[in-house]
Formats: sequence, structure tokens, C-alpha cells
Amino acid sequence: MRKNAGFSLLESLVVVALIALLATTAASGGAGAMERIRTHQQQASLTQLFMLARASAVFSHQPVTIDRSAGVWTLTDSQGAALQRVNAPHAQWRGFRQLPLVFTPDGGASNGSLWICVPPYAAPRGLTLSRAGRLRRSLDSNHDGIHETGQGRAIDCSR
Repeated sequence: MRKNAGFSLLESLVVVALIALLATTAASGGAGAMERIRTHQQQASLTQLFMLARASAVFSHQPVTIDRSAGVWTLTDSQGAALQRVNAPHAQWRGFRQLPLVFTPDGGASNGSLWICVPPYAAPRGLTLSRAGRLRRSLDSNHDGIHETGQGRAIDCSR
């Protein structure tokens, strides 16, 4: 009587093929997840910065500014002191006025949109700033997986 002493070549090849298939699936899903995480983190950080800017202007009764330099967004008080910095290199200001943004003591600001476009641009997000200084996040209103602007157009990072 003969005993089996191990795996056959065919069994080993099937196992290797399954491992390769699982690794490929995990790697392709992981890249998209990292983009979504970076996009969400930058959107949350910028939301916090804009809310702090509005609150600082109202409570101090002094204008404050937000400006961008080398991917770092800086909140500055009326004396020029930096109150907070946020690293968001993939955020693009699409406003009616150029940076810096000024938040006035009544809470108002120059309106426009801020798009967060992390390469490869599969999951862009947006923030819309009203003249009243209120911030609104972009939504996927038609449930196609792509966030839209306030006018219902898909956020396009190619421009």
C-alpha cells in the first residue's frame, strides 16, 4: 500500500493561481480606497479650517484670511499671525475672486468652490462657500458615484 506524501503539481498550481487572483483584486481595490481616504481627509480638514475662519472673524470682530502656498492652506488673523495650517495639496480654489479669501466680522466671505482632486481623480469632492460664509459639501445627487457641483454638473478635475 502506497501513501500520498504531499501535493501534486496541479494542486500547487491551482493554489498559486488563486493567491495571484486574490492579490490582484486586493491591490486594485486598495488604490481606490487610498484615494478616497486622502480626498475625505483633505475635505474634512478644509471644512474645519473654513468653519474656524468664519467663527474667528465673528468672535474677534476682525477680518481673517485664508490663503494657499505650496499646497498649505493658512488661516491668518488681522495682525498677520497664522492661526492654523492645513496641508491639502490637491485642493483647487474655483472662486469668483482670487485667493486670499477674506472672512468679514459679519461672517461673510467671497463665494466660490473648492475642489479636492487627488490623482487619479476617480473620486473628486467639492466644497461650496456662500457669500454668507457658509460651507456646503458636494453630493452625489444622481447616485452615479460622481459628486456634482451646486449646478448639478460632475466635478471635473481636468480643468
